[in-house]
Amino acid sequence: MKIEIIIEKKFSKEDWYELIVDDEYVIGSHNLEKLVELVNIIKKDPTMYNKSSKKVLFFEEIDVSLNNK
Repeated sequence: MKIEIIIEKKFSKEDWYELIVDDEYVIGSHNLEKLVELVNIIKKDPTMYNKSSKKVLFFEEIDVSLNNK
């Protein structure tokens, strides 16, 4: 299991941190301590971390052309 915390710095903005597990984005925050706590939880019990899943709950296509009458 690979666990990373990445920092993103932008001019005149607060630092942004991202938690990445096995090359998958988990969560982002301006609070580094929060992400370190999550890393410690994952390290203590890796079964606590379950890969996320996505499922389409709704899908609709609409025609927005100007030729509809």
